[in-house]
Amino acid sequence: MRLLPYLLLLLISLSVFGQGSVEIYQVPQTDSEAKAGEAPVVDPDSDEAMLNELEQQRKDRAKKFEEIGAIVPDEVFDPVAELKKLGHENISPEIFLDEKVIPIFTRVFKENHLKNQPRDLVRETVLQKFQGHPLEKFFKRFPKVLEIFVDLLRDPDAFPSMLQILKRKNDLKRYGYIILAMMIALFFLKRKFIPKTIPFYKRIPLSLLVSLIFMIFSMGFFYYTFQAEAGPTVKVITSHLF
Repeated sequence: MRLLPYLLLLLISLSVFGQGSVEIYQVPQTDSEAKAGEAPVVDPDSDEAMLNELEQQRKDRAKKFEEIGAIVPDEVFDPVAELKKLGHENISPEIFLDEKVIPIFTRVFKENHLKNQPRDLVRETVLQKFQGHPLEKFFKRFPKVLEIFVDLLRDPDAFPSMLQILKRKNDLKRYGYIILAMMIALFFLKRKFIPKTIPFYKRIPLSLLVSLIFMIFSMGFFYYTFQAEAGPTVKVITSHLF
């Protein structure tokens, strides 16, 4: 669970603050704008004439939007500005402890522009983002992990749904306490059933087996506890494994 904030920060750096989250519609130039680009048609010293010309351009542009049926957002959603309004000057994992930021990032992920991009383009974007980073070697060594990450970025529900886990603070605490208790029990079980008297080459496989069982159980318990929120993410992952 502690990896979730870092994963969210990773996605933010890839898909939000670099390119924004509002789709831009290309509108053909109006006749008045085209003429204005060719040569001045008004006296620059005439404020009234200039205002009339700008008003005409505005009307022409509004007419073009009506013709193509484009929807123009009243304002651009700026998550960085919204976070600053809540007193968060820097983006760090600690900000996810504030429930007020959850709706902001939920909107960020739902408007993620990568979800509408082809898989090849998203893959290329990820590799370019991590060029020279240790994750680049990791992704190249394990291409299956890269494909899973790419599909998680393109899925409209995976990350927004996982974010809702942060709202279940009591369940998170209970899950953390249970995992902590299991880790302590695992430590004593290893000491009792895998003593140092056993040869080293036998202790290693046994220790790895016990750790694997613990990891599978903890992941299963996590899914059982947060099935509704983790469902979309698990669906994407299992689609690559089975």
